Amino acid sequence: MTQNRLMRTTVILKQFTTLEQALILVGLCGTGLVTSDLLRTGWTLASDLGGLLLTGSGVLFWWRTLRYRLQRQATTHTEADTGVRQTMEALDQQMLQQLDRAVSLSETSSLNTIDRVTHLHQLAGRLLDYLQTANRQSIEMQSMIEHNGSIATEFSNFVQALPEQIAQERAYLERLVTEVGQLSSISETIRDMARQTEILSINAAIAAAHAGEAGRAFSVLASEVRRLALQSSNSAKSIEQNIRHLVDTVQARLAGEFAQRMQYNEREVARLLTLTGKFDEGYLDMRQFYNMLLTAITEHNTELSKGILSLLDAGQYHDVFKQIIGRQAPVFEQRHALLGHLLTQVESGQPDLADLDARARALLDQYMTIEKAHRPPDPHTDSPADRTVSQHIELF
Repeated sequence: MTQNRLMRTTVILKQFTTLEQALILVGLCGTGLVTSDLLRTGWTLASDLGGLLLTGSGVLFWWRTLRYRLQRQATTHTEADTGVRQTMEALDQQMLQQLDRAVSLSETSSLNTIDRVTHLHQLAGRLLDYLQTANRQSIEMQSMIEHNGSIATEFSNFVQALPEQIAQERAYLERLVTEVGQLSSISETIRDMARQTEILSINAAIAAAHAGEAGRAFSVLASEVRRLALQSSNSAKSIEQNIRHLVDTVQARLAGEFAQRMQYNEREVARLLTLTGKFDEGYLDMRQFYNMLLTAITEHNTELSKGILSLLDAGQYHDVFKQIIGRQAPVFEQRHALLGHLLTQVESGQPDLADLDARARALLDQYMTIEKAHRPPDPHTDSPADRTVSQHIELF
């Protein structure tokens, strides 16, 4: 009999040891389903083995009673723990949604930044190409301006020398006409002298005829004087004809040279006028070129300014990303504090899951309220007042 009791006691102790290990294992899992009270209940039941070791039915009753109490307390803790877990999962889900939104904003901002920087690069490239083309055209225009400057200098020199040249030619012509006129007056004087000599010879011949034989010598002398007078008259006529021929020759020559010079001057004036017209065209082209250059640079600078502003707009999403992440930090701290409090209560063996559930729900409601004030507007669900009051995306 005594030997049978010892054998049954050994079997029960082995079962109790296995049960104790199971309870400790459940406690170490951190589920909160096993507390020190429940362990004490197991030990209390184990202390009653003295009256139950006599029969196998007593051991079975002890085992069923312990299992029933474990199931009841586990059910109670499971319901409370399920509420806390669901609340924490809802909080985590909301935070993950905001983090996903932050990641999406960051991705969108990065893509927009890349597109706008590429657009700015293209604008800068086009502006650089245009400036290089403008530089080449400016060099060509500079050479043209230098050439036009030489034309202007030549035209100025010609215009300055033209009055002096005309004055010299006029003075030369006047002096030539004066000299030719003086020759004409000398010829006229010779003709007058010849005419008077002829008259004197005629008078001498008449006087010799009246003198008769005594005046025959005077008659010969008068005839000789008359002959000289006729020769002088003929010489004067010849001189006058030569002078006229000389005058005509000089006038013709001067007229030809003057005409040639005038034609040359006319050609030079026409050529310089043509070059002056080209100079004016070059000046107009230069004005138009610089106006176009200024307009193009202004347009490109305007586009660059707009691109930089749009780049700054895209950069604001990084600030929004920072704000979203910044709002998660205090919630994470409160969540970690709540989990730390939960672990402390589990370790103490007296978890107040109802209080933990209430605190978790309050944290979730607080987080939802804060994020609602910062969420983007929804035209389908928001009222006009909500769209006005809501802060939406914070831009700097």
